[in-house]
Amino acid sequence: PGFMLARPGSDLEFIVDNIKTSMEYDIVIRYEPKIAGDWRQVEVTIERPSPVDPNGPCANARPQDDYKPVALSSDARYIAIAPTCLEAGKTYKIKLMFKPDPPQPSSPTASILVDSIVLLPSLENIPFFVGSPIADNRKKEYLHYQCGSAFFTVIKGPISDICKKYHYSIGYYVYGGAFSCSCDPTGSLSSLCDPMGGRCQCKPNVVGRRCDRCAPGTYGFGPEGCKACDCNSVGALDNFCSVSSGQCKCQAQTYGRACDQCQPGSWNYPKCQRCQCNGHADTCDSATGACDSCRDFTVGHNCDRCIEGYYGDPSLAGDIPCRPCPCPGTLESGHSYADHCELDPQSRDVVCECDEGYAGSRCDVCADNYYGNPEEVGGSCNLCNCSNNMDISRPGNCDPHSGKCLQCLFNTEGFNCERCKDNYFGDAINQLCTECVCDILGTNNSAGSCDGITGQCPCLPNVIGISCDACEKNHWKIASGMGCEACDCDPNGSKSDQCNLYDGQCDCKSGFGGRQCNQCQTNHWGDPNVECKPCECNPEGSATLQCNRDNGSCICHQGIGGYNCDVCARGYLGSAPHCSPCGECFDNWDAILNNLSEETDKVIQAAREIKRTGATGAYTQEFDRMEKELKDVKQLLQNTTKSTIDLGHIDTYIDKLRVGLKESHDSLINGVGKELENATQRIYLSNLALAELRIRVNELKETASALKANATHLQESNVEGALNLTREAADHSRQIVAKGSVTQNETGNAERQCKRTEILVGRNSAQFTQGQQDNSRAVDKLDQDLTQLERNIPELNNQVCHKMGDPCDQLCGGAGCGFCGGISCEDGAYTKSSKAFSFATDAENKIYEKEAKAEELFRGISQAKQETSSAKDVASEALLAASNAQNRSETSVQQSSDLIKRLEGFLNTEGATALEIQNLASQAQQKNIQLKPEQITELAKNINTTIASLTDINTILADTAEDLQLAQESKDEADRAKAKAENVLTTAQTFLDTLVEAEEIQEKIKTAVDSANSNIEQAKIDLTQITSETGEAQQKANETVTEVNQLQEQVKTLQTGFLKNGKDAQEVKAEAESMTEEVKQAEDRAREMQSQYNLAVNTLRDHSDDSVLAQTRAQKLLEKASQLSLNTTDKLKQLKDAETQYREQKNELTSLTDAIKKLNERMGVYLIDINKKSVTYRNCLN
Repeated sequence: PGFMLARPGSDLEFIVDNIKTSMEYDIVIRYEPKIAGDWRQVEVTIERPSPVDPNGPCANARPQDDYKPVALSSDARYIAIAPTCLEAGKTYKIKLMFKPDPPQPSSPTASILVDSIVLLPSLENIPFFVGSPIADNRKKEYLHYQCGSAFFTVIKGPISDICKKYHYSIGYYVYGGAFSCSCDPTGSLSSLCDPMGGRCQCKPNVVGRRCDRCAPGTYGFGPEGCKACDCNSVGALDNFCSVSSGQCKCQAQTYGRACDQCQPGSWNYPKCQRCQCNGHADTCDSATGACDSCRDFTVGHNCDRCIEGYYGDPSLAGDIPCRPCPCPGTLESGHSYADHCELDPQSRDVVCECDEGYAGSRCDVCADNYYGNPEEVGGSCNLCNCSNNMDISRPGNCDPHSGKCLQCLFNTEGFNCERCKDNYFGDAINQLCTECVCDILGTNNSAGSCDGITGQCPCLPNVIGISCDACEKNHWKIASGMGCEACDCDPNGSKSDQCNLYDGQCDCKSGFGGRQCNQCQTNHWGDPNVECKPCECNPEGSATLQCNRDNGSCICHQGIGGYNCDVCARGYLGSAPHCSPCGECFDNWDAILNNLSEETDKVIQAAREIKRTGATGAYTQEFDRMEKELKDVKQLLQNTTKSTIDLGHIDTYIDKLRVGLKESHDSLINGVGKELENATQRIYLSNLALAELRIRVNELKETASALKANATHLQESNVEGALNLTREAADHSRQIVAKGSVTQNETGNAERQCKRTEILVGRNSAQFTQGQQDNSRAVDKLDQDLTQLERNIPELNNQVCHKMGDPCDQLCGGAGCGFCGGISCEDGAYTKSSKAFSFATDAENKIYEKEAKAEELFRGISQAKQETSSAKDVASEALLAASNAQNRSETSVQQSSDLIKRLEGFLNTEGATALEIQNLASQAQQKNIQLKPEQITELAKNINTTIASLTDINTILADTAEDLQLAQESKDEADRAKAKAENVLTTAQTFLDTLVEAEEIQEKIKTAVDSANSNIEQAKIDLTQITSETGEAQQKANETVTEVNQLQEQVKTLQTGFLKNGKDAQEVKAEAESMTEEVKQAEDRAREMQSQYNLAVNTLRDHSDDSVLAQTRAQKLLEKASQLSLNTTDKLKQLKDAETQYREQKNELTSLTDAIKKLNERMGVYLIDINKKSVTYRNCLN
């Protein structure tokens, strides 16, 4: 799984617990040197769990064989150590100790990377390699191909078939046969293993043949492999951690999983020091010392400031607690307008820092250019909104209470200066108001001022332009002050539709005249399209040389008459131009004739009314057919089960189409309709003119007959009167002839117009007839679609509401009934969806409750775990103290034993006994020497003098030689006795000192043993309590697991119900989509029918008011159809919303299931950890 870094003075420990066959194994160390030079002092120690079996294969193993010093060469990557006999079924510890003698002692980074160790069976212990010549040949072949070197390195090269054959045989012998891979599914990548050795393919940081445990230095065995311990190199004792929790072995004063933190309440790792939080926090940041979770409304690195909205001095020196800012009320009261306040160091009073727009010592008034009611609870100050049309440097720009702007600038006005003043226009927001420029001739002053945005002046009729200074196209006479009039230029006689803007004169073609170019040229009369004749007006009797443009009659002066104004007028006598009135008799006669003429006009008008009201007779057949169709539609509406709301929605949609189609239709047939209407009116006028002409002709005939009779009578009675009557009759006849000419001209125009109308009608009759036929077919199609839709509604009711309901079922309702589904309608999609939603809501609430309980239990388990960890730490400390005391006791005992042995050795040594030494000392003291030291010295000098004066020295020396030798021997014996005595005295003193020291050591040992016994008893009590708490925690964990299992069962049941509901919802959705498709088709057909129907309705509406009734009925039909479509769409939307809600609930359940699954996994890990620790603590107690 990777290398392990080894430094000088460190050691690595390998656990070997998979020995299958007792035999000798070669130990191979795989490593990777990091620096040049050999690592000369590496000790390999094998720790056996028990003595070697004297009757087993390893009976000859010696203790010294378990210690093997080696040197790791920098030129190699592995080293093979002499064989060591290991017994099957036992667990061994193989330690590698790296002595502090690296190849480069001066380098602080001296280290080496160790990958792993390998145990290779010794060939001498393999039966088929020893004992026969064939076995020797096999061994030679095995060594020849260097088969054993395949396992020396981690990366294996290609292995020959010969080596594989031997490896399989060796494996079969060592493991006693072939075995299944049994790869751990959690730690292995697959269930397959290497045929040679059976090693499985492990996940990252997972080791073992079966990939069933974490590698050293990793933890958290799980589906993702194992994670590195990453123990802090400063705070941890080593880089090994707990396999289950990942907890590293921490140094004193360190804390955390990786031993990378200080204890709670301390910081500045690794030089930990207490947090300075002024009593407002218990912990601080481990790196910066910043206090965590400051209490009492404090904040800051040392909890030495009040939070926003509070004031005070929370430091230990000030000791003024933080209080809410009164600005004017507190934030909690909702009546505060300052986020920050401070305590004045001099006055010790609070100083509010008001929000923008507030002022005053307590922020209880609005600042300048702000308005509001801050003195009231819930009030506020708002910025005066004058659209930037005020001078903020001036006070009083707006009312302080209402906010109304009082000093608007830049020609603006309004509550917020948001618009330009009257007679100004533009962008008031951007200070761009400009004075309006309105033309006095074209402006309607009574309509107010110009538009404040665009500057558009209110124009008179047919006047255009932003300043109302021009007539519309084809209009003139703006100077009238009443608006512009239409030019009405004749399209045949004028060159264009635009006339002169000042006199209205159209630009006439050659041969045409008049203002509108619809007459003959000046001083001519007649039809310009046929012939123009010159006027023959008498210059003296005519008011103007321009005669009547229709009949050529001249306009005469008063009293002048005649066609050419060359005779006296009716009622005048004389010779033109000198004419005088006839008198009172003629005036009376003329009044009678005028009365008769007025009565005749009334009769003619009545005839016109009859003619007008009878015009609809030509369309009687079409109206009858329409009435029949409308009756059928009415009957269909009465029989339908669709609600008015349903049809109303459809009608709303069709109304929109009708508006668009009407505009298109109007634009297409507007010209045709106008032409048809004009032609019809002209035909009516021509008919009336013809009728009047016939009446006048009859009257003329009757008048002529009467005049003839009267003429004869007058001739006989009064020749002058008869002459006058005859002249008057002649004038009247000429007038009638002139009127007849005018009537003939109008008749000719009417005939020409009729011809043009007939051509136009003939051109559009086919389209009109086709439109009527299309309308009829569209109405029939709409009837069929509505009938088909009505047939489908019961089936849809059955699927959604569980009853066929036609139209409504009493229990389950249906479409348009106001309700759907119920208690007895469980098979309906609506009821199923409602129940599913209710069940999902209840399940969600239960899941939340269970999750809260699980979270509470989890917190309990976490607390128990924390307490267990604390107890474990206490027990570890107690165990460490007991171990130290035991070590000290053993050391003292060992020292005492050594001292006793030394004393025994000294006492048992051969030599003078104490009694002999005592006797010798007594004899020496009994010697009586009377001389003083000075006398002895003087005596010695004398002796020397005497000796010097002697002449025969040799003789004397020879005579005294024996005495001298005896004296010398006595002296030597005395010296030896003195030395022995001194030695005995020194030894005795040393013995006494030793006894005193041994007594002190025994007192210390007794004290340490008593302390150790006390610690052990306390540890036993703590471990007993831990065991009890662990049992309770395990019981709680078991209860949690039981509840989680029950919750999983409920989740499974809920999932089953949701799947069933989902299936039902999908079926309902399919039916709804089918129905929606049919409704869309019906809507498309209805739109097509509506388009055709609108064409017919608009055409008939132009000719008869009766079509309004048909339109109203069709409108109601379309409203009902629109309502039905809208209801159907709403139902479909509800079904889609239900489906969306179902999916969201399904996703939420999936998420909850995953969360519960993860919680189970975490609970399982915690239970395993608790069980392991429980077993460990029990073993410690035992």
